[in-house]
Amino acid sequence: MDIYSSPRFMSVLISTNPAAAFLPLGEVHVSTDSDIIRAALDARTALPERKHLGVAGRVRALRRVFEIYIAHEEELATLITKEVGKPILQSKFDLATDKEYFGWYLDNAESILSPRTTYEDENELHRLFFEPLGVAVAISPRNFPSMLFVRQVIPLLLAGNTVLFKHSHECPLVGKLLQDIFQAASIPL
Repeated sequence: MDIYSSPRFMSVLISTNPAAAFLPLGEVHVSTDSDIIRAALDARTALPERKHLGVAGRVRALRRVFEIYIAHEEELATLITKEVGKPILQSKFDLATDKEYFGWYLDNAESILSPRTTYEDENELHRLFFEPLGVAVAISPRNFPSMLFVRQVIPLLLAGNTVLFKHSHECPLVGKLLQDIFQAASIPL
């Protein structure tokens, strides 16, 4: 056991509601250095499997995530409102926009990421192929926790990359719910 995984250094982040005198909403485990290193190694190890799925397989997997995401829309809106301090109508509007983007990415990923010929004549053939780059790191501020997650993470995953995502410390319950949605779809994040 290293120093960072000892119980003495493990901590939790307490989520509060800024619009209600910072009343506590819940708590989330804070990742240790060891947790982060393990997640990075797991993300690197998962790359060949993600690439092997192909775009169609990744779209199928993320459609399951999308269905679960939609099923948790009210819960997400409520959490965003409580943790960020937005009016509920703004949170619902943001989520409606998120759904549009998420759906568009799923509906268009195969056509966008398919190999294509960019130039061809009697002597030359230029083909464009899209390959995953590797492990990506995405960091999100607090103001649009779901929107920034959808716009950063979903395209990266569809392209075959793996992602380490750091959600804002000001809305950890939203981040935890998004993680739970992916786990419910059997996709680690």
